[in-house]
Amino acid sequence: MRTLVFLFVAIFFLSENGYSQLGVKTLDTENLRGDIEKVIESKFKWDEESGGFISQKETIKKFDSEGNLMSKTLIDYPTEQQMALFGNVSDMEEIAVEMELYNYQGKLKGQISKSVPPSRLKDHYTTYEYNTSGQLLQKKKTSQNTFGGTTSEYKVFTYDSEGKKLSMVHYIDEEKPGSFFRKEKYTHAGNATTASVEEYRYGKSEVNRYLTEVYKNDQLISATIKNKDGKSSETVYSYQDGNLILKETNTPEGKTYGFKNEYSNNVLVKKVQTYLNGSTTLTLYDNYGNQTSYTSTNAKGEESSKTKNVYQYDDNGNWLQQYYEGLSDTYYHTREIYYRNGKKVGTLAFDDSFITNNGDVKTAQKVEVKKPSSANTKPSIRSEKWDYTLLKENFRSTQAPAGKIALSTTDGTVLDYGSLISLTIEIPVQPTKVLNYDGKVVDYHYSNEEKYHLWSIRPEKSEEAVLMKLKIPEDPSQSRELMVLLNESVLEFIIK
Repeated sequence: MRTLVFLFVAIFFLSENGYSQLGVKTLDTENLRGDIEKVIESKFKWDEESGGFISQKETIKKFDSEGNLMSKTLIDYPTEQQMALFGNVSDMEEIAVEMELYNYQGKLKGQISKSVPPSRLKDHYTTYEYNTSGQLLQKKKTSQNTFGGTTSEYKVFTYDSEGKKLSMVHYIDEEKPGSFFRKEKYTHAGNATTASVEEYRYGKSEVNRYLTEVYKNDQLISATIKNKDGKSSETVYSYQDGNLILKETNTPEGKTYGFKNEYSNNVLVKKVQTYLNGSTTLTLYDNYGNQTSYTSTNAKGEESSKTKNVYQYDDNGNWLQQYYEGLSDTYYHTREIYYRNGKKVGTLAFDDSFITNNGDVKTAQKVEVKKPSSANTKPSIRSEKWDYTLLKENFRSTQAPAGKIALSTTDGTVLDYGSLISLTIEIPVQPTKVLNYDGKVVDYHYSNEEKYHLWSIRPEKSEEAVLMKLKIPEDPSQSRELMVLLNESVLEFIIK
């Protein structure tokens, strides 16, 4: 049985002037060449348990006659973990977990995306507002929040009489202290623009850090960051023939990190990145801009990881087969490309000879995903009281003595995705501190490899708690853990 879940979406518009800012996708941005109408891609992953390559994803992209992406559909195939989690696989052979539609009317173009994880329907959409000159005035992203309501994220822009940007504010729901992410103010002088930026931590009214960004001819050339402790770092950017060739950051401690790019015929072919810890990465690309290798080296100059990509191309330089090999994962991709003149190239069929000639795996064949030998036994938790033996704050043990934790579902269900819960944590300091949270389980995960259950809980109406995670191993001799992520710290309780 093929289970396909789709959401159909409404039409929204954005102006041509805002393409790069809003991420409108075209054949160019997808690194495709020629008059293409549709691309279908299958992705396979090497799976040790199953003894070969298993189907993982299928992606379908459709383009209009101008090369603009019209729709993208992503189909997921069940993994071993999903099989262990959901049990009945016959009803989940394929799940369309995401669909994006891009709609057009004249020169105005619109973008909207919705995500549908298995059995977790959530609604996401984006709308745009413009002035008469076609400049973006407001971008509004609306999504369903944890408790069934909606949350709206805004970016609001202003311009002067010449159409130059003056300001941008980024906030959640409404403009008020504690709701802001970022505020930008712009000043212009000839071909130079300076942006003065304030960045915030959501829920906090004070500025977390200040930035000053300098642009020339619309290219960012420097950025200075001043943290609230007064320390500053500066990043400089260099360009050649319109391509970014250098990004270098100098820290308050006098250290330098960044990257250098090399191009051939305006195509990126090499990137060298350095990090604060002294490690480096080297990424190489072919003449079509596709990554061919990635090498990581530690501060001692020792190679710590390496990946490779191998491709087969059509006459236009679009890859039809791709093989990826890394330290822990190996993937194989196939493509069918449909040109507007009726020509079709490539195939979704599995080609074991391409893998054998280019890869290093035990079995270069496609297999069915192997169902775990035994399904997990999820604990039936409705009301529990535990003692904790250790409290860690920011991953360091504190002097607080052992205390008690009480967890119960308030909707009568066994603890699972969607359950409403009440949690009380008693910390017996002087005076005794009691933390009370109401929340909702927003995710459940079972690790078939490490044999543990993990629930993620989103607190409701809490000014300090951001997320809670409860981890219970199947082996009763192993410790259970409760982690509470707060705005300013992390509390970790080791449970008996």
